[in-house]
Amino acid sequence: WQLTAATSGTAALDTAEKGGVLLLDSGAATNNQGPQIQMGGAVAACSFIPSAASKIYFEARLKLVTIGSTTVQFFAGLSEVDTTLLAAAANSSANHVGFEAINTTSVTFAAEVGSSRTADTSAGTIADGTHIKLGFLIDGVSSVTPYIDGVAGTKQTAGIPTAEVTPSFTCHSSATTQPVMHVDWVACLQA
Repeated sequence: WQLTAATSGTAALDTAEKGGVLLLDSGAATNNQGPQIQMGGAVAACSFIPSAASKIYFEARLKLVTIGSTTVQFFAGLSEVDTTLLAAAANSSANHVGFEAINTTSVTFAAEVGSSRTADTSAGTIADGTHIKLGFLIDGVSSVTPYIDGVAGTKQTAGIPTAEVTPSFTCHSSATTQPVMHVDWVACLQA
């Protein structure tokens, strides 16, 4: 996993929960600051390339703490390698599929290919200190279905990247609190 930070933030294993957890701590109550991790951290190390003849399954269990009502910026999903996945309170990755909340507790499910974005801005909500499972199924390059806590959301038929993507997590502050993302587990496979 490759860690990068927008000015502040850390990633550390912790025993705060049974079995352990990865803590992504924004490190400050400063707007647009915090860490991100990406598996591999280089294009050559990216694990997944959506294709017509395959399916990609992704799911992670996480919780966000110290978020308030509009005080977190997070992303969880697959993205191209981008050391500033969230920048200036926006997703700057040109190729990604995943869940995000930017200065809100409303969760957006977004798929973007070559900077052409499709998004469901009302996919769900997050609550401070409450675990949530976020997952999706990419079926070839024709559709992607999001799942929140095992319940299917609205299928999208556009925005599926065909570039290399890798599991990615980001947790930034929105300037009021110092949010921390607890990543309990992540599973991703391509069949």
